[in-house]
Amino acid sequence: MPIGGRGTLAESIAFERNDEDPESGSWVDVVDDGRVCYAYFLSPAREIVGDLWLYNRCETPADPEWTNREGAPYANPQGYVGDTRGGGMPGERRWPISSSAAS
Repeated sequence: MPIGGRGTLAESIAFERNDEDPESGSWVDVVDDGRVCYAYFLSPAREIVGDLWLYNRCETPADPEWTNREGAPYANPQGYVGDTRGGGMPGERRWPISSSAAS
């Protein structure tokens, strides 16, 4: 099936998962739009304070897309992406967040 006009992925299932840290009120929002997946770190006011690319689901581009601000969220290009053939879909696991540093 076409994904946003860029690349294909059979049986694409987009998803969004989020979790709030009860101590700080900060959030992590993981969004897979069927093309790419990012984790967004949000302040208690729900403002994005950071993001982290997790994986491409579309075909990996040869060149970076981030020169076109209208194209966000961006797929990471070859050179930044490992071989993930056979990786499958992410599981239904909860990833709790915490504002405290791990020991």
